[in-house]
Amino acid sequence: MIKENIEYYEIVLERLHDYREEWQLSKAEMARKLGIDRSLYSRFERGKKAVTYPVLMKMHDLGIDIDYLVTGIKSKETKLSEMYDKCKLERRSSFVNIVTSYMNVFMEKDNSKAIYCRKEMEILNFNIEKMNGQRTGTVWSCIREIHGLTQEQVRAVLDINIKTYRKMEKGQAMPTLEMLVNLYQKLGYYPSLLHEINSNYILMLNNAWDELSDEDRKTMEKIASKTLKDLNSI
Repeated sequence: MIKENIEYYEIVLERLHDYREEWQLSKAEMARKLGIDRSLYSRFERGKKAVTYPVLMKMHDLGIDIDYLVTGIKSKETKLSEMYDKCKLERRSSFVNIVTSYMNVFMEKDNSKAIYCRKEMEILNFNIEKMNGQRTGTVWSCIREIHGLTQEQVRAVLDINIKTYRKMEKGQAMPTLEMLVNLYQKLGYYPSLLHEINSNYILMLNNAWDELSDEDRKTMEKIASKTLKDLNSI
């Protein structure tokens, strides 16, 4: 990592430390919750070893906001996330699919808003199309396509070797916390954009929701509310 990224990564690790302090946990207690030994956790928190993807997912399961950890920006709650929480578990994918299709229409109405949210909506649409069998590949290939980058250029962004990146693009390896920090610092992607799970899709929609005009937001709320009612009645 270059100096600026090292300094930023230290801030990220301070946020991890703050989580542990807020929960009043020792390093040993935090390690136990993550299913790792104390010495390894201590190396993570001191920046002596990159936090691995499996550990990041365990942190997520504990209630640590990985987006906040990396960006310093807390996840937004909107009318959409409230409705998503009320949706039956087995219907949430359908809720996200339907709401996304309408959100795309609203984003296209105002090109400036579409540009602001383009990364979120591009990745969201890719993940949904992949889930529906309409696309192949990984989110990494989608990012390269959006930016017109080569594998070598993305490798440089993440500060890893080309062999590791190619494994990631094939879905054979996952990013460390350091890689996610580099991705955010250089291309502006939140970590949640990389996870193909419904609860992260709604975070992307929340960002787009905030960019709608008051009038469009009211219309979108009516559409989402009716969608929720219809899905829960099935």
